[in-house]
Amino acid sequence: MSQKSSHWVNSTTTIFIHGYGSSYHAEETMVMRARFNNITSTVVLARVDNDGNVRISGPSIKGKRNPIVEVNLENNRQTDMNEGARYINNVIQALQKRDGIKSYNLVAHSMGNMDAFSYVARYGTQAGAPVLKKQAVLAGGLTGWSRQGGTLPSSITGNLG
Repeated sequence: MSQKSSHWVNSTTTIFIHGYGSSYHAEETMVMRARFNNITSTVVLARVDNDGNVRISGPSIKGKRNPIVEVNLENNRQTDMNEGARYINNVIQALQKRDGIKSYNLVAHSMGNMDAFSYVARYGTQAGAPVLKKQAVLAGGLTGWSRQGGTLPSSITGNLG
């Protein structure tokens, strides 16, 4: 392993969430670079159907180095933040049940950030839930965030890296 990538070695799962009208294919270049740079060798796909049911395909991520989970939302044009939060909660619960994750990072693009922020605000502090370590916002458009009159709570802004 190169010295460059050794800085990134841990077992925290990183969950990628795509934006509106998109799919997990939008994350493939970032995931390919992570593999190429020996940051991870374990990638799984979490497919979320229109009812919020999660099907995870790929190897177990338990104990793996820097595992990545690509989320694919079948209902990729819904804008209900509570529904988006439920989808992400279902993914995280499925990963906790299947692979025993204890912590995670979120990387979200565009509208995926609204699902991620809504998840953190609504479910992020549940007893026994995995702990959010870092959250990366890509093309977030969060300046003056006012969807449904909301503001970003400190529980969210404290995790932005």
